[in-house]
Amino acid sequence: MRLRPTTLTGTALLSAALLPPGLLAAISAPAHAAPVPTAATDQTAGQVTGQAVTLRAPKKVPAGASARAPEGWALRYPQVPCVQYLTPNTAYTAIHRTYRTDAIGRPRRASVNTLSQRTSPRSPCEPTVGAWGPPGYQGGHLIAATLRGVSERYNLVPMQGNQINQGLMKAIENGAKRCLTRAAVTGYTITLTYPAGTSVVPARIQVDMLPHARNPAVPFTASFRNTTYQPAGYTRLRNEIRAKFTRSGC
Repeated sequence: MRLRPTTLTGTALLSAALLPPGLLAAISAPAHAAPVPTAATDQTAGQVTGQAVTLRAPKKVPAGASARAPEGWALRYPQVPCVQYLTPNTAYTAIHRTYRTDAIGRPRRASVNTLSQRTSPRSPCEPTVGAWGPPGYQGGHLIAATLRGVSERYNLVPMQGNQINQGLMKAIENGAKRCLTRAAVTGYTITLTYPAGTSVVPARIQVDMLPHARNPAVPFTASFRNTTYQPAGYTRLRNEIRAKFTRSGC
């Protein structure tokens, strides 16, 4: 029997009649042919585009989910309604931080054993909480978002805007981050005191922490009213906070 030769990629002339169809297709493909997109290729390359198929790498979504949070933070911490009163006497744990409510469901205390930095996503609950206070109040974090405090109701209360939320609390946030560049910060705790009655606006905020920038470590404590101060009183409080961080080695 006489075979008609077929030209194939390689150094030998092989007969198409003697090769299995799959092997024939594989060795006959031009060297420049585009790879066929597959799930394995997609996961390593990120994106592969073919004539009719576009595959993208699966995005990581940690177990546990938040519909409001940007992708990648979803389901990482408990979601609660953005309402004035949560479940009374309840502890919520979010990103290794613990948040506790009081006897009528208001945020009472937020704490973390060992402080760390990373910005948590924001949520629409912030302006909602701010609107529960007098004019000029904002929805302020007990543990700052840049210190991995979440934007959930159990970490948000109405705070006076310029002097407290963006003033004294911001100064403490920045001071704690300076401390973290030098040493560990442990026992970071925010405690709220409310006026008599059922108001959701805290009357006083206290912040405690133990920066380990000195040996022995010098505790930091700051306590102030959640209100509008006269300029001289506000300046005095800011200076006191700065001096306390200096004593703690930050």
